[in-house]
Amino acid sequence: MNMNRDKVILKKIIDYADDIEGFISDDKLSKELFVNDVKSQYAINMCVLQIGEIANKFSAEFILKHTYIPWKKIISLRHKVVHSYYKINMDEIWDIATNHIPELKQECKKILKTL
Repeated sequence: MNMNRDKVILKKIIDYADDIEGFISDDKLSKELFVNDVKSQYAINMCVLQIGEIANKFSAEFILKHTYIPWKKIISLRHKVVHSYYKINMDEIWDIATNHIPELKQECKKILKTL
């Protein structure tokens, strides 16, 4: 396991999660505002994309040790954002941004404390 690389990846995921939370709170975004604001969609989708991209860089040992986190879904969402942008469901992205990303951030922080 490349612990240093895995630590860097965890920190980056936390940073992107912080960015998403900041976009939502700074702009006082609601779901309704988000689905109608292309700029906010681009900002949040870029962070989701980046989380999926760097999650794909974890060592195999790290992924096997932390199977309770849906890494495959996170990575596949990145592919969906990149390759099917016009088909992205903004309601789904909002749910991910407001529910799943904060959970992922907390799990990453817990893992980071153990490394």
